[in-house]
Amino acid sequence: MASNREIALQALLATIRAAVPSGTIVRRNDGGASYSAATAVYLDIMDGDPGDPDIGLSPERYFWRHEAEIYIGIEGNTGPVRASERDTLIMAIDAAINADTTLGNKVQDSEVGTPRVADLARAEGGPGIAATVLPVILEYESATRAG
Repeated sequence: MASNREIALQALLATIRAAVPSGTIVRRNDGGASYSAATAVYLDIMDGDPGDPDIGLSPERYFWRHEAEIYIGIEGNTGPVRASERDTLIMAIDAAINADTTLGNKVQDSEVGTPRVADLARAEGGPGIAATVLPVILEYESATRAG
């Protein structure tokens, strides 16, 4: 049986896949998927930090406010076009999560945090990459500290 933490992360992945129909979307990329010129949009869902839970008594329950992170890379085009594409992608993810903050009743609540953006220059004179880390807060509870 999967932990509530794993159920929450899988629900986030499913929500993002539905919101972003094109591009490469992976979870915890361990090198199996790569970012290449053929992939204009790349998203990597990282498990992030569940933090320390609040504890409820009688019965004992653990309440988590887990910060997962979505690493977004958009390659090609000019800087202003990449920035526009990045903004469109962030807004699509935000809209999908806000449309169902329980992610299909898999979490109690979820919300998108403030994006951290950067434009990266590619080596060898290739096109730049619009990179973003988009935090997503997942709130759920569990019966044990294991999640």
